[in-house]
Amino acid sequence: MACEFVERLGEIFHLDHSFEELNHEQRKMMRLHKIKPLLDRWYQDLEVYRTKKANSKFEKAVNYAFNQREAVYRIFEDGALELTNNRAERAVKEIVTGRKNWLFSKNGKGARANAIYQSLIMTAEVSGLSPWKYLEWLLSEIKELEAPTAEDFARYLPWSEEAQEKCKIGSICTEKYQHYFKKEA
Repeated sequence: MACEFVERLGEIFHLDHSFEELNHEQRKMMRLHKIKPLLDRWYQDLEVYRTKKANSKFEKAVNYAFNQREAVYRIFEDGALELTNNRAERAVKEIVTGRKNWLFSKNGKGARANAIYQSLIMTAEVSGLSPWKYLEWLLSEIKELEAPTAEDFARYLPWSEEAQEKCKIGSICTEKYQHYFKKEA
């Protein structure tokens, strides 16, 4: 019984994965037309197993599914949303893993610097950049700014056109740092 529901969810995930290359609006429309009827039916079929007092693991899972229903259905409002929170959980896992290292920050300023550094690395990765290339480029460029403004800093955010052009995985960051990224023969 539980296997059937898990398999049907797997089909929904597989279908959603096939929309990955679409833009957000197209993905939203495809989800509404293709996934929403499947998910509606999934919840409808699952309803008979819903209980007030869950005793078995299956009943607890059913209740959890219904408690999360509103959040799950948000994917039909915005095509940019992911079907799972796996990416966010992986990002948090890195922070949790690094927590022991941050015990040695010595003070608040050190902890803040670590948090900023970690945020830059994760944001670069999520934006499809090589974190190493991005940090090299960022640090070399920012030191040249005399009195930077918010607009100046915006040029260096991982999703900016310039960062994407120079630090995308597989691109050459700058001639100055090209030797760091060449593979030895």
